[in-house]
Amino acid sequence: MRKINFALVATASAGLAAGALVLAPAASSASLRTGPAQPAVQRNLQPPPRAGKGWTIQPTPVISSSYWGIASIQLTGVSCASASSCTSVGSYFYVYGHGRAHGPQGGTLAEHWNGSKWKVQATPSPSRFSTLTGVSCASATRCTAVGYTYGGGTLAEHWNGRKWTIQATRSPSSSSGLTGVSCASATRCTAVGSTGSGTLAERWNGRKWTIQATPIQPSTGSYFASVSCVSVTSCTATGVGIDKVSGNPIALAERWNGRSWRIQATPNPAEPAIGLYGVSCDSAISCTAVGSYYTGGATEFFFSLAEHWQG
Repeated sequence: MRKINFALVATASAGLAAGALVLAPAASSASLRTGPAQPAVQRNLQPPPRAGKGWTIQPTPVISSSYWGIASIQLTGVSCASASSCTSVGSYFYVYGHGRAHGPQGGTLAEHWNGSKWKVQATPSPSRFSTLTGVSCASATRCTAVGYTYGGGTLAEHWNGRKWTIQATRSPSSSSGLTGVSCASATRCTAVGSTGSGTLAERWNGRKWTIQATPIQPSTGSYFASVSCVSVTSCTATGVGIDKVSGNPIALAERWNGRSWRIQATPNPAEPAIGLYGVSCDSAISCTAVGSYYTGGATEFFFSLAEHWQG
């Protein structure tokens, strides 16, 4: 099964150093500890934003070190508590050091938008192979980010308005990971992802994370990519399931009703690979999920997919 990447990642293009790219409606300067490497310094090598209506580029920090060079950055999740308070998360790693290729050095990354610029926030990183994939902010001083550590399992971190700290999570296996999170309040969050062989859902009650049982079928090869909660008793998670007859990937949606997760029937185009990688609910009976389907065969094309739940 081909796993389709559900995160949009900006890469270096002609004349630009590798860095994160943030688009925002019309409308950098921190140090980052990097373990054994010398303290990184931030430079901005991206083009200035263009004035006008529509989407414009917001310059974001470019992380570099005198020893490792310029870091490769990807931002994979963002949540805004207000127009002047947005938090994005992802990861960074150094690809080259003194002109020689070597194993990646890096870790988790968080950046904050204060209404005028993006600034790197220091985050704890269990290892140089850790990444944050999703974030949800109930307020400017209450954010929860989730992700994983390669070979180490699930990862969750909390922002209290001053610093990020790691929250202990339940990890069914070393290959488990969390890919999405949604907080209905500052003390009620739901995170979703994969156990490495099936779907995974965990709930934060203000004190600890606990695993929620998800339906066994579809299991092997299935995973959650995103979740949206409008209340503590209404969450919708989407991702990739496996058809029990053909064995092909299919769109997966499940709903939490305050007591249990239940699979929702989803329409599937007649194609060999389908997935829903993002979901947003404005009420308990109105959700929109997006993703793609893959045609396979001699002409390998991906096409966009959008589905709506009306209760």
